[in-house]
Amino acid sequence: MRTWWIGIAATAAWAPGCSVPEGRFACATTSDCPSGQVCRASDHRCWRTPDETSDSGIAPGDAGARDAAPHDGSDDANIPAIDAALPDAGGSSCPVDPDSDGVCGDVLSAGYTTCAIRPAGNVQCWGFNDQHLLLGDNQIIHENCGDGTRDCSRSPVDVEGIDDAVQLTGGDPIQCARRATSGVYCWGLDVTSSSGAPFGAPTSIPGTTSARFVGARYPLAIVNNFGGVAVGGIDVQGNGVYGDGVLHPADSRRGLGPISTLSGITSLDVGWYHLCASDGTTVWCWGKNNNGEIGDGAPPGSRPSPTAVVGDLGGPVVSLAVGDAYSCALLATGRIRCWGSNGRGQLGAGPTPAGLPSSNTPLEVQGITSAVEIDGGFGFVCARLGDGHVWCWGEDGNGQLGDPAGHTACTPGVLCSSVPVEVEGIASAVDIVAGTRHACALLIDGSIRCWGLNAHGQLGDGTFVDRSTPVAVIGLD
Repeated sequence: MRTWWIGIAATAAWAPGCSVPEGRFACATTSDCPSGQVCRASDHRCWRTPDETSDSGIAPGDAGARDAAPHDGSDDANIPAIDAALPDAGGSSCPVDPDSDGVCGDVLSAGYTTCAIRPAGNVQCWGFNDQHLLLGDNQIIHENCGDGTRDCSRSPVDVEGIDDAVQLTGGDPIQCARRATSGVYCWGLDVTSSSGAPFGAPTSIPGTTSARFVGARYPLAIVNNFGGVAVGGIDVQGNGVYGDGVLHPADSRRGLGPISTLSGITSLDVGWYHLCASDGTTVWCWGKNNNGEIGDGAPPGSRPSPTAVVGDLGGPVVSLAVGDAYSCALLATGRIRCWGSNGRGQLGAGPTPAGLPSSNTPLEVQGITSAVEIDGGFGFVCARLGDGHVWCWGEDGNGQLGDPAGHTACTPGVLCSSVPVEVEGIASAVDIVAGTRHACALLIDGSIRCWGLNAHGQLGDGTFVDRSTPVAVIGLD
């Protein structure tokens, strides 16, 4: 059973007056939810009691007025790309009640840069400031972090002009915030235009006012109030990330465009070169497929159209985590299935006599039975459990698994763990993010702890020293 007290304590990390955020917890039945919330059958997330409920906490057949807002990182998106093509259902885009001051959705995002929503709805970032863009403070130069050409900040700086963020997502070329009433704003490189012009400060992305959740790395994707999906951004390697059935030239850039074959989507995540989406029952993936990351059981090769994952997922899908060459699904049972590249143990299924082969169908992550959130980084994955503890698996070359015991080499020169290991010292996490080679957790008291690679100051502890155990981010407002 989920320990609901963590959700209540988490209100310290949200704006004043916000009750337990809706959509924050996965569930199988209403008994798994915080007090005053019920388990919605359509997406297996905890929400406030609807007007008409069945024993499961929702009217039979009711898809719900609000979509689940799981993670991300990268995570989950909400919104149509083209308002005309994907109409706005109206109302608040936040799964917290409109009269609440609380923020909602994923409050952390990371690549080589880390960002966080703070209690007042403002955003702070720290780490790599590529081309003086990724910290979102209008191209202020901070400090050199290595070779004389890279600008970084090893403590948080204020992102300009955002005071109502409800979800963060992003990676190395771009960071984005979904705002309470005005759609999606991004900073970094403009991935949606051929010019690739810089966004030194948050800039509105056209067609996102009805966004329910958003995901961004090189591709940019949104899901709207009706579960429609739109994708744009950069197709770095020409792998078909737009989902329109076309293999566009490498380094193609475009604005958001709808995927007509997807509807009723409740979760979505964006990787470096592929994406996945789910309606709670089926998972579809598209884009690069060199290592089975699409999960269709077929030989390698790019999939430019959404393709159903085959095999037994083991239950309804709550949320997704998409990494560099793998994909994972969090189930309503609290278990996790992953597929794709496994050379660094990122599928979490443990060693085999053949080593760590990739899999083009889902495998169960060992030992995780009560997860409520997952996020995928570059070659590693982290999961938050219902008791507030965090476990990670995969590559560990920079301490990104948060376990100081150390691990063996999966391949020559690459340390990893092919089974989950517990992150040391984290017992009250309410949100997590996995970056390029580091991870962070928001705790119930509003503080943030990070671990792993710190060459760009992305751990926020005032140093450039890698950490194999979590350290506190300093200077948060």
